[in-house]
Amino acid sequence: MEISFESVKSSMEQLGTYRPEYDPIITAYVDLWEQYIAVQKRLKRSRYKSSVESAQGTQKKSYDVGQHEALRKDILAYSDRLRLNPKAMMDEPSSTAGGALAKVLSSFES
Repeated sequence: MEISFESVKSSMEQLGTYRPEYDPIITAYVDLWEQYIAVQKRLKRSRYKSSVESAQGTQKKSYDVGQHEALRKDILAYSDRLRLNPKAMMDEPSSTAGGALAKVLSSFES
């Protein structure tokens, strides 16, 4: 799987969600994917060994499994922010202070 800044930007342009201000977030998102792919390859080489022996002699989750889980969560969070998944596309942008300000300003126009 190849992911690049250009491919993410193109996808966002097709969805109508791209803005140049998102470029740093897109860069971070692509970096997360690159890390995820590297960890995925290490897990595959280890035949998905999920635990290792600790210094105390007990089993604990392997570093790569922990990284894999954390990266997956981060990628999902970033894809939500960039509106790159169906769930994010269904959610309307939250109307916070900008929405309240617009209501106040529109009341002066009446």
